[in-house]
Amino acid sequence: MKTVIRFLMVMVCVFSLTGCPEDPWETCPGPGCSPRAVTMPFSAEFTTLFTKSTLPAGSYKDVQDSVCQLIQVGSGIDESIGNFDIYLTCCWSSFNGEHISTEGYISDIDGDVLNIVCNDTGIGVVFALDYPYNQTIMCSEFEFAGGTGKFTGATGSVIGEFCLKDAAAPSMEHIWEGVLTLVSWF
Repeated sequence: MKTVIRFLMVMVCVFSLTGCPEDPWETCPGPGCSPRAVTMPFSAEFTTLFTKSTLPAGSYKDVQDSVCQLIQVGSGIDESIGNFDIYLTCCWSSFNGEHISTEGYISDIDGDVLNIVCNDTGIGVVFALDYPYNQTIMCSEFEFAGGTGKFTGATGSVIGEFCLKDAAAPSMEHIWEGVLTLVSWF
């Protein structure tokens, strides 16, 4: 009888180890799982510190002119994904102020990365050479473009409003509102 009980206990342990993952965002562990899109609101307020620099001509991608670069680093919280760190880089021509690119990522508390790209590229957005100091409130639309971990295959978009409260302080306050769609496995 003791042998049967021990055998059953071992079988229970084996079955519990081979069951479905506790984290629904993990990759499907085997047959019978199918992806499901889960769309949720993305609503975050956060502050970034920034540094501005000028990159020499020809050093950024295929741009022949020198490039102004603004790098922002900060952290915030969103109800759907929790605490996060954010990194954004914005580049524009120092010759004519034409916006070249804005991209970055959000990293959550688990280290999963959500890629971000700006939709304003190529629409004729022009920055002054003293940007962002010549602005008080700016808006942009950002897209979520996949990532790692739970953000693999993620999509969505947000409208970001950001403002420079004090021209002497290198920081911006952001308010982002939109949706995030994650792929989960059930």
